[in-house]
Amino acid sequence: MRSSWIAAAISIWIGAAIPAQAQVHFSPKVAVAGGLTLPAGPAGFEEFWGPGFAISGGAYLRARSTLHLGSETGYYLHGFDACAFEAAIHDTLPNVNVSGNHLFVVPVLFVVEAALLPRGTTRPYASAGAGYYHVGVKRAEVSGPAGDRVQVPRREG
Repeated sequence: MRSSWIAAAISIWIGAAIPAQAQVHFSPKVAVAGGLTLPAGPAGFEEFWGPGFAISGGAYLRARSTLHLGSETGYYLHGFDACAFEAAIHDTLPNVNVSGNHLFVVPVLFVVEAALLPRGTTRPYASAGAGYYHVGVKRAEVSGPAGDRVQVPRREG
């Protein structure tokens, strides 16, 4: 929670640091989003992590009618397919059960959005951002004979 407050404070500071132009009015915008996430990544990633969900939120300041500056933070979760993993190791380590090992990502971004058309209620825009993200795997539980020899896949960064 502290990271999102820091990101919001820095975003407001960036918005306030823009040189004052004649008739520039800053107006805040808050966005909340959620949806389905599909795994994509290095070879083998899709093999054991399945579709998941995402939730995110952001705060923006409109610097011009076509320019928003802000910050976003989110949480993305991909469930670990324990059945597929157990099937893959069954020949060498039968009767081993695995649970947990769900992959999560927490990004904190600073974002610039620019509308590509000057007017309209629905208009295309370009977005660019930079920031910090944390990738982790929730603790895996392994049980069964030779469970201590099981190496569950991990994707951390």
